Amino acid sequence: MKTNLFVVACCIGMVLGGVAYLAVHWSIGLFASDPIDTEIPVSSARQDSKQLRDRPVNLHELTSEDNLLVRNIELRKQLVGLDTSKLLELLERTFELEQDQDVTDVQNQLIECIARIDPAVALENVWAFKFDRWNGLVSSIFTEWTPVNLDQALQTAATLTGIPRRTALKTILHSVSDTAKVLEIAESIGIVRDVEFALSELKVIQSLHDPLRAFDIVFSDSLNDIEQEKLLITVAESWANIEGSSMFYPLLDVIIKRFEATRENDRETLRMLSNVVAEITQYHPESMWKLVLSKSAEVRNQFASSVLVAWGRQDFEKALTALERLDDVELQRQIYRSLFRAEAIRAPLSALNNIDEVSIEHRRSTIAWAIRQLFRNQGAQNAIVHLTNLKEQGENVELATQFLIEEWAKQDVEAAVSWILSTTAEDDPVRATLLDETLSELSLIDPHRALALAQANSRLTAVPLEASVLYYVSLQGDIETVKGLLKNVSKSERRVVYQHVGENLIYFNQLDEAAKLVDDLSSKFQSEYFEELALAWFRERSETLVATASKLSSENAKALANGALRFNAYYPRLTDQEVAKLKSYINDE
Repeated sequence: MKTNLFVVACCIGMVLGGVAYLAVHWSIGLFASDPIDTEIPVSSARQDSKQLRDRPVNLHELTSEDNLLVRNIELRKQLVGLDTSKLLELLERTFELEQDQDVTDVQNQLIECIARIDPAVALENVWAFKFDRWNGLVSSIFTEWTPVNLDQALQTAATLTGIPRRTALKTILHSVSDTAKVLEIAESIGIVRDVEFALSELKVIQSLHDPLRAFDIVFSDSLNDIEQEKLLITVAESWANIEGSSMFYPLLDVIIKRFEATRENDRETLRMLSNVVAEITQYHPESMWKLVLSKSAEVRNQFASSVLVAWGRQDFEKALTALERLDDVELQRQIYRSLFRAEAIRAPLSALNNIDEVSIEHRRSTIAWAIRQLFRNQGAQNAIVHLTNLKEQGENVELATQFLIEEWAKQDVEAAVSWILSTTAEDDPVRATLLDETLSELSLIDPHRALALAQANSRLTAVPLEASVLYYVSLQGDIETVKGLLKNVSKSERRVVYQHVGENLIYFNQLDEAAKLVDDLSSKFQSEYFEELALAWFRERSETLVATASKLSSENAKALANGALRFNAYYPRLTDQEVAKLKSYINDE
């Protein structure tokens, strides 16, 4: 039996061995056949590649393909080997198609392809798209650009402004492993602050899963209050979207901790914290209101107004009812004013139509804010109609008229001035008050007329109108026009005028002009001028005080030194050597 099995096995082995032998020889014969028959010539491959490049890209066919994967593969095949000019031509053709998501996908790929060849050209073509596409395209371009030339990418990012700039910087930072190198280049081109903010933003976004850590990152960074506010709101909104109003408790604890560590005079930080609370209040105003009321009096005073104003944007009546139940009368009065101002800005017509519901003490300001917003929404004529109707009803519209003129002067100062002159009497003090609102704008386009109007109406008000005109003109740095106007200034306002002009010249670092401005005036006037100007000189250009005093007459140097040393006693800024030198001008008789 064993012998039979052995024989059968041998036979099977021989058969399989023969089959294997034939298979090997067949494959060798196949691959060893004449190369003329099996090898594809290089020239033929190039020919096919050229045909592929020369074949026109059918955009209609591509954008009508429903399968995104198939469309992307086909588009990439057709874009292979195309140069920048061909790609730009295709991009231009996409704008002729109906703009939908399919066309958007094709445009994105075209920009990517151009960016791989020439990112600068790709960036130039971003601005042809609607602004809501800019960030995505900018990010795509700088993703391609950064690994190729970091220095050039950063320098180009520095030329951008606003959100595209931030997007470019965040993309660059996201694309590199060595942020120290980015900061080094940023310092050389003067954009360190922007890069630091973008870096903080990336860290915060990466920590959104842990909001308290994200808050710590923001507060520990050397960002200004506006930058901190943006990041804090980003974190808080993400937190609220996940946890709803239950996050109010830990959020407010973090805010209160920061609030308690903030100095009373640090208004910007306090404003920033209030804005964050207001932004998050929208998720559940009533809960935030109850929570704020449960805190200390200091916390209530800081955040109650922000919460109610935010609530009022959603439901004014409920916010007003909540305010009326507040037992702190002084806080209630303050919030009442803020709440009605916000409502007047949000819905000016409604506020004016229901002005009887506003308490007498707050009507004047509510009308003013509503008229200002009505002017912005509907223009001068509609605002004037409502203003006139309110005046006829016996309402106090003086502040509202000032607000109207202030806004109108920014758009058409000549029309605003004409309306004032045609609707007020020559001896009416209101005329001078309203004209004062126009002088900043009129001084820019016609300074001589502005000065003439100021002089004609200065007797109607205690406000130095001529000084206002010279102040605004000198802000432009046009010293020759200023000198011409100074010759015609009334004697009664001369002292204030010269002080305003001198301060602006110092601000613009025109120190010699500031020193020579009073050369032709009496010595008494000159001494008063330099002593009064000492504060501006000390505040803006303290390092130049000694050098300036050395060029003045002994009396003027003494006046300048007197004023500067008086301020330095309260706010030490001068070196011991500078103090000693200035004292020498006082002691030298």
